[in-house]
Amino acid sequence: MGQNNAKNKIIEISKTIGKYALRWLYFAALISASVYAFWVWNKYIIKASWSEEKKQSYIQEQSVFSFDKESYEKAVNLLKIKEERLQSGEKYSGRDLFFPEGF
Repeated sequence: MGQNNAKNKIIEISKTIGKYALRWLYFAALISASVYAFWVWNKYIIKASWSEEKKQSYIQEQSVFSFDKESYEKAVNLLKIKEERLQSGEKYSGRDLFFPEGF
């Protein structure tokens, strides 16, 4: 019986130590991630060494985007249909609000 109590005591002590160790480990991980994020922010945002040419080339590179005219026309037509239905006074047709023409 004395041996069983000693085992239980050891288990309780190891659980208590484990709880505190995990808390400190999580705290250290949080601090490490915060320090790393600050370092990245400081290096690449605050102390960025970009020349004017590099800035302009980056802006030109980012300003290019693809425009899908077919999808745009489809969206405009859908908006026109919804506007016409709203103006015609149709209150409820029993169809889906988001996909009035179906899937």
